[in-house]
Amino acid sequence: MRIAVIADIHGNALALEAVLADIAARDVDVLCNLGDHFSGPLEPGRTFSILAGMDMVAIRGNHDRYLLEKPLERMEAGDALAHDEIGAAGRDWLERLPRTARAGTVLFLCHGTPDSDKTHWLYEKDEAKRLHPVVPLAIAEEAEGVDLPLICCGHTHVQRQVMLPDGRGVFNPGSVGRPAFAMRDPDSAARRSPAAQYGLLEADGAGWAIALRQVDYDHEGAARIAEARGELQWAENLRRGWER
Repeated sequence: MRIAVIADIHGNALALEAVLADIAARDVDVLCNLGDHFSGPLEPGRTFSILAGMDMVAIRGNHDRYLLEKPLERMEAGDALAHDEIGAAGRDWLERLPRTARAGTVLFLCHGTPDSDKTHWLYEKDEAKRLHPVVPLAIAEEAEGVDLPLICCGHTHVQRQVMLPDGRGVFNPGSVGRPAFAMRDPDSAARRSPAAQYGLLEADGAGWAIALRQVDYDHEGAARIAEARGELQWAENLRRGWER
């Protein structure tokens, strides 16, 4: 059995298409999606058209929640763009998604932590807003009450997997649409790349193997879309990988 996990698309339809093609070539049984689908200066409307009819286990991220809860005049630019381009149909689609979910008896899905869609779980920010890896014992505190062997989270956009003291695994598949690396984590910094990211789980005789995959796509084309929308920092992030 194989399970693919995607997260943090942020309207990057070019990256999403490349990741979905890679997943399709791997005979995946279940697709999971950890949210933050549309917000950003790219192609939220086209991203919605790709996702709307897909068979997957999907949840909301914090930016998905903002599209449903915040008044339009108080939204950040990327949220406001997504709000307009996905329209009422897209917002209705988001409204139907849960905050957390389960994939069978194997995998628990959350965006930030099981209790928060805004908390950075496997990394924490310092005063300079750089990400530092959190030790497994502290990570385990947020996993109390989750009775499945694997837990996945998004939000940081940085790939990482951690084994908890009790044998459960927690992983972040990274970001499809705005892949990042943690400057203060040598393991993450070594994987610096603009390639789109996702996670692939495969059952083996000893349990589950987790592969954190990177997929090449037209990141230059995505960067040009961001530039045309006036978002130069996004364009730089898409060309080089987002330093966090």
